[in-house]
Amino acid sequence: LGGSVYFTAAAEIVIVGAVTVTVAKEFNLAPWQRGILVSIIFIGALLGNLASGTLGDTFGRRVPILVGYLGMAVFAGLSTLATGFAVILVLWLLLGLCFGLGVPAWNSLCSEHSPTRLRALMNGVGQAIFSLGMAYAAILLYLDDPYLRNLHWRPLVFWAAVPGVVLFVLALLFLDESPAYFVVQGRPDRAARVLEHAAWLNGFQGSVAFDSTAPVVPTGAGCSMEATLTVFNRRHAYTTITMIFAAFVVNFVYYGFIYALPQVLVGMDLPVSPAVNILIACLMELPGFAFGIYIGQTMDRIPSMTFYLSGIILSEVVFILGAGVLTGELRLDGWTTETAQWTVVAGVNINRVIISVGWTIVYVYVTEVYPAI
Repeated sequence: LGGSVYFTAAAEIVIVGAVTVTVAKEFNLAPWQRGILVSIIFIGALLGNLASGTLGDTFGRRVPILVGYLGMAVFAGLSTLATGFAVILVLWLLLGLCFGLGVPAWNSLCSEHSPTRLRALMNGVGQAIFSLGMAYAAILLYLDDPYLRNLHWRPLVFWAAVPGVVLFVLALLFLDESPAYFVVQGRPDRAARVLEHAAWLNGFQGSVAFDSTAPVVPTGAGCSMEATLTVFNRRHAYTTITMIFAAFVVNFVYYGFIYALPQVLVGMDLPVSPAVNILIACLMELPGFAFGIYIGQTMDRIPSMTFYLSGIILSEVVFILGAGVLTGELRLDGWTTETAQWTVVAGVNINRVIISVGWTIVYVYVTEVYPAI
């Protein structure tokens, strides 16, 4: 229920990327307006990420997740009523902000609910839910127009928002708070109830007791600022900067690909329609996350990140070669159109498998280097 914040976010991001051209035509947008219309979601996500930590420390992990679900559904729904560029720009900014609120809170909740040996598994499962959200969006696109040339953007954005309403209600009713959050708030009785409920769900019975003399760690905005200063001190600054760059790379490749793929595939003559290609690429992420879980449990973090980055470079080279031949910008002896088509398909799907490995490894490592509490 917490990880499904990825589902709603994925569906909206894929749909927005696919319908940007249609929206631009309807509102007669200039190229810079079209560009900022997509970028604004990620600007909102950045703002949400910055706010999520303080909200999660102050009100618990559950609150940002619930706000994320509800906000994404509400603002996506309202955007279908937009009559101009300014209105849809603001609404998609708020949509991205809600996405940014929910994801970091889920990452913390997932880590705090999971033993160390299962963190890679839990993170991989959460990321796989993102892939399912993308697949849901790809199916919506296929049902509307498999070739993505005459999309009806308002119904698409609306149906992408519907799961958020359902998931909000389910999370409101059944999602447990982090026991670690209750402990640092000085409420060990609530933490014990959460752990006892988790044990019951796993077929175990028993009671949990905490040491009442254990010190309570302060939380809130002041604590978040102190933590920020700590991770940039002399001892941790190099690791922090490195992990910021690692997170930037994995996000740039992952989300950049999601945005570009629907628009690039429209102009290519491939064996199947663009919508089907997107659906296949989304589903290829599932074995990628399974592979990431396996690597996360069997390899050290640094070698595993080196492996994923090498795979990404390979996939990009394969894609560029196929696309270059297919569009006539590159000539390679012995290459037929069919060879180029399948090379493009291979590059896309290798990319989705390997970036899924990278996403799992990078975010598990971040939660291990910087514990949420």
